[in-house]
Amino acid sequence: MNDSTTLTYLQALSTQLRMPATEQQKIENSFKLIKEKLVSSFFDDGLREVKLFGSFDRGTLLSRKVYSESDVDLLIVFDEKKWEAQTYLNKLKQFADQNYPRSDNYQDHPTIVLELSNIKFELTPCIYKGETAFVYEKYLVPIKESATLQWQKTEPNLLKNKISKFVNTKDTLIQLILLFKYWNLKNQSLYKTFEVEQFIIDHFDYEEALDYNFFKIIDKLRYANNEQKDLNRSTQKHKKNIEVIIYNEMGEDHILLELKKILPDIL
Repeated sequence: MNDSTTLTYLQALSTQLRMPATEQQKIENSFKLIKEKLVSSFFDDGLREVKLFGSFDRGTLLSRKVYSESDVDLLIVFDEKKWEAQTYLNKLKQFADQNYPRSDNYQDHPTIVLELSNIKFELTPCIYKGETAFVYEKYLVPIKESATLQWQKTEPNLLKNKISKFVNTKDTLIQLILLFKYWNLKNQSLYKTFEVEQFIIDHFDYEEALDYNFFKIIDKLRYANNEQKDLNRSTQKHKKNIEVIIYNEMGEDHILLELKKILPDIL
């Protein structure tokens, strides 16, 4: 489906969804200060590195004007398992309370949330096991199993590495991810955000434009989680209506009316 009206609307909306440069810089500045304090506090405890990961690091974090609960993920990497997983979290909570006593600090398994100027930083302890043949065996993070925390293998840069492979069409892919994260948000976040990003990346066609990919993903939703089938059917219905409107040359206003039922304007 090729139509300039849909492409123009999707491009404009994705620009609004993207975090502004001023907001990014504010987060970068806060991250730098947190990192300096962490290095100073855990210098003798095997601290290896403090790194950004997650949506902010991938450039797929929704602007806080769209979603005020957007958070920034920090990975606090240690060289060895000196303590149990909960002990690492306790020490990160103590670090947050001592260095940021005026902020709202709390444990949200398996992270410590540090809220600065309404920006939530989630501090996740991590153990670096060393270079191995399998990327999933390099890092361990806590995961809650029943009443206890255990260590689990992970690859924190999995989605970032996948996105980076689309050298010439990376920006289109990020626009697409932002649009569907917004769609998911407007539908009570029925899908997990990581699942949304993974789904978009797996079905992205780097040879096609944003609007083609947008409608392609809607078609693919019919094969997604069956628990959301009513939501997906509703979205597909509006997509089919747009196809009929374009075919019958019913005009831009009718296209936008249906399109905004899928992705409403940002108020």
